[in-house]
Amino acid sequence: MNYQKIEMQQLFPFVKQQLFSAYNLFGYEELTLPLFEKYEKYLQYKAVNDDALLKLIDRTGSILVLRPDATFHVLKTIGSMDFSSNRYCYMTNIFRFKENNYEKNDTLQSGVELFNSSSPLADAEIIALAIESLKALGINNIHFDLGHSQFVHQFLKEIGITKETDIHYYHSLIENKNLIALGDSLDKENITQKNIELLSSIAMLFGDYPTVINKAYDMCINAKMERFLQEIESIYDALDAYDLCNYIHLDLGFSNPMNYYSGMIFKGYVVDYGEAVISGGRYDKLAQQFASKKFACGFGQNIDVTLDILSNANLPAPKKIFRIGGTDTCTATRLAARLRHNNQKCVLLCDEADDAQSDDAFAVQIDIGDTHTTVTDANGTKTLNTKDLLNNAEELLC
Repeated sequence: MNYQKIEMQQLFPFVKQQLFSAYNLFGYEELTLPLFEKYEKYLQYKAVNDDALLKLIDRTGSILVLRPDATFHVLKTIGSMDFSSNRYCYMTNIFRFKENNYEKNDTLQSGVELFNSSSPLADAEIIALAIESLKALGINNIHFDLGHSQFVHQFLKEIGITKETDIHYYHSLIENKNLIALGDSLDKENITQKNIELLSSIAMLFGDYPTVINKAYDMCINAKMERFLQEIESIYDALDAYDLCNYIHLDLGFSNPMNYYSGMIFKGYVVDYGEAVISGGRYDKLAQQFASKKFACGFGQNIDVTLDILSNANLPAPKKIFRIGGTDTCTATRLAARLRHNNQKCVLLCDEADDAQSDDAFAVQIDIGDTHTTVTDANGTKTLNTKDLLNNAEELLC
């Protein structure tokens, strides 16, 4: 989050409220996550590059890591406590070294995690909630790329590329559509021209789901790849019940920088904004290792990107804010209570130093005197009888 921009500070409360309202409607409970973890734990985790970790040394000489990823800390939290729920949400900062400017080394992220269900309904719920979380912010020009973390991996293993480092290298070429380097590298590995052409076709296999899914089956070279597509089909069918399939594209060539995903993966984009705003997927093996949960899926939303998108969008007009002051403090306090009861935002001015006029077009300035009250907004100033003010408070809402 850009803490130096006032528009970001003003947008953040709206974003947090809308997101947690959406999470709550789906039954997700908020977690507070620890900030530090022992470095040795992250050596086991292996999901974040060691060069990206921000480290410090405590008084005992132990090396600690500043939270570089939320999922691990969710797993650690629920793995060490007796929780009855399988649905959790969070909003927290994550820290990874990007450059020497320390202000750019933390990212604000929210997310949800769903445990102990292997059903395609669980995967569909996570994707549906990701979509609804953006729609709750008024962001509707979106599309989601749906894929499978093992589809390309299985193809590579079938043709003889078995080292994990090689698999990640070739997957990165596929994701970046670098077909020349892909072909040259596979040719040096003595891979047949037919398989090189098939893998190049997979790299370009993305777009409208109904069109792409049938082509994808033609590119399967073993039963496991077909099974992965069947998993995707089951998730898509479950999303149809949410009436959200129009947001779904199929892309079987992309990967996720977090290498712990073991099943379906997805990324959410806002049209005309190049960076993904949401990404997630299924990570059963990781949940089994660090939280004794058999199954897990979830997503993370980049709040910094979200705020940047919203700062350039035409958002719905904010609600009025009432700034109430004057000499009759008793009536001012009662009026503020009455308006807040009607879900209106009120600032009760404490003294003259606090009595600054606001340039906000949605601010309503109320100055309560012993006999008369002045009400000033973008349309001008009007005078009301102070004695009748509380009985006619609803007029201020118009």
